[in-house]
Amino acid sequence: AVTNGGEFAAQIVASYLIYDGGANSLEIRKGGVRVEQGSVGENRTKADVVYNVSIAYIDAVRQKRELRIVEKEYKLLADYLQLIKQLHAAGQGSETDLLKTKVDLNNTEIDINSRKISYSNSLMSLAQAAGVPPSEVTRVDSSMPNIAYDTQFDESRNVDLELQRLALKQAVLDAQVAGAKLR
Repeated sequence: AVTNGGEFAAQIVASYLIYDGGANSLEIRKGGVRVEQGSVGENRTKADVVYNVSIAYIDAVRQKRELRIVEKEYKLLADYLQLIKQLHAAGQGSETDLLKTKVDLNNTEIDINSRKISYSNSLMSLAQAAGVPPSEVTRVDSSMPNIAYDTQFDESRNVDLELQRLALKQAVLDAQVAGAKLR
């Protein structure tokens, strides 16, 4: 700026926050709390995944065993139907026994089909809980010993764990940004 006397004048304005009333330190503490919450959330999610995989495995084994029992029942009824047919042909069996056995056999066949669907659904639930593609879980082996926490799965494929890790990373970055503002 030029004044009346021909002299030059300049003005420099500098703005630097000397004290923010504790806002930055509060942001740093909030970031630290969020980091701690993220760590706890990740550990809780891991425990939840192990629990959910265990429950899904137990359900799949139960569905498989129930299916095998009904299949055995079907075989016994089919053998019994043959016996009833032979007795009926020899004049010893009644028509009602023959019809009742046929109805029971048909009902058991329907039960087998519904249990196959339930078993397939339980395998899908197990795959989802473990974080693996459903094509990788085609059967369960119920002959394995029951060892607590023997369940292994790929943590990088589990969506819940990945969300917890991202929340933890965000909290760490927020705390770092708040710390950088304080400096």
